[in-house]
Amino acid sequence: MKKCVQTILFILTILATACTNSTKQSNVSTGNDKKSEDLQFVRFDTIISYSIDTLKASSPKLTITISLDTIQGADKRSTLINNAITYAAYGIDSTDLFTATAAFAHSCKEEYYTLRPDYINVKQADHTPAWLNHTIDITGSTDTGRDSITTYTLIQSSYTGGAHGLTTVTLINFDNTTGREIHLQDIFKENFEEPLTQQLLRSLAQQTNSPTIEALKEKGYTTMNEMYPTENFRLDKDSITFIYNSYEIAPYSMGLPTIRISYDEIKDIMK
Repeated sequence: MKKCVQTILFILTILATACTNSTKQSNVSTGNDKKSEDLQFVRFDTIISYSIDTLKASSPKLTITISLDTIQGADKRSTLINNAITYAAYGIDSTDLFTATAAFAHSCKEEYYTLRPDYINVKQADHTPAWLNHTIDITGSTDTGRDSITTYTLIQSSYTGGAHGLTTVTLINFDNTTGREIHLQDIFKENFEEPLTQQLLRSLAQQTNSPTIEALKEKGYTTMNEMYPTENFRLDKDSITFIYNSYEIAPYSMGLPTIRISYDEIKDIMK
């Protein structure tokens, strides 16, 4: 019964926090006069915290901070966009942001509470190891992309113990008219993979001042995996930007390899 009451109070807290902070609007204009294609976004903000030992003020905590641009409306376009945002942020297939946030936080809490035995074993009167304090930060923001496209950038940063935290970036491109996600096959001709891969290598070599592809590899790039066209891309006004997360084509120490290619450089393989 106590656990049930706590869960209900937790969900109500999220609802109250989100509604309080959702008045800030982010209006993304497509650059044309078609009002039907304008997307109206609102900001969803909430902070959720769990203590391992609820009876001690100095107890280590899990703190979840969420700040997401979400679409207004209940039409099909809005449903597609919100579902994509929720899935990217939480891995949950739902358009109900409040329920999905509660489910995500509950899952994180259950995983965090498995550290209780460790806490009991290591805690001292005035000292608790820093690695017991965990954080999860999720931020999603919009920008105006190419033509009638809205780009969405989701940044997820977390520290869950160990030597360092982890940051991942997820990029989504939305068709403003339909709300549909845009994928590589939608903008490139058939058999685009190989020529695009070669352009990605050339652009990365140029951006890292590597005279050859071999020199690029010597710096650590493409040592984890061979270069490939990732679906993690952003359609900007004059260029397309690809972002590879840690361990995809380079070690953690190399950061997040980001490759910008102008449309002129790949116009022959674009639709």
